[in-house]
Amino acid sequence: MALFRNIGQRRAEIRKNRPDLNDTFFGRLLRPEYHLSLMIAVAFVALATCILMLRPNVMGWRIGQYVPHDVVARVDFTYHDDDEFNTARNEARFREPRVYRAIDDPWKEIAEVLAGLPELVKGQQPEQLAEPYRSILDRTCVAELQTYTQPQLEKSWKSTVDEYIASARNLKLI
Repeated sequence: MALFRNIGQRRAEIRKNRPDLNDTFFGRLLRPEYHLSLMIAVAFVALATCILMLRPNVMGWRIGQYVPHDVVARVDFTYHDDDEFNTARNEARFREPRVYRAIDDPWKEIAEVLAGLPELVKGQQPEQLAEPYRSILDRTCVAELQTYTQPQLEKSWKSTVDEYIASARNLKLI
């Protein structure tokens, strides 16, 4: 037995004198030769943690893919109030100065509009006319103007318009 006891003491003495065997795992990590490896490992863990923390923000679907239920999101959005926009536009319009241009011969434009009335109402009911004419011309006026679309009465209408414009010019209204 003495034989075995001496071997145990000898080994204990050898282990005691060897510092590399007494170090723990964390003790070895704190040695200067392990600092660079430790920093790389810590950086890797931090980066992996950041990547995994971003995962809940990723949508589970791709563009164009069918989603069987509503996807609800809380995001800020802007709402454009049409009434407020129209009010602001009208206020800006009224603040601007009015600019009028002088028409050299207003009777010429009036004569052109009056001469084109029979062609405008040709084959239409009063309800089918454009808005300014719909409220001005009634069914009787439209029927009378449609009689002037006949080829033999076109010249009569043109001469009537010319006479009306000539008499209006003589009144010196404009």
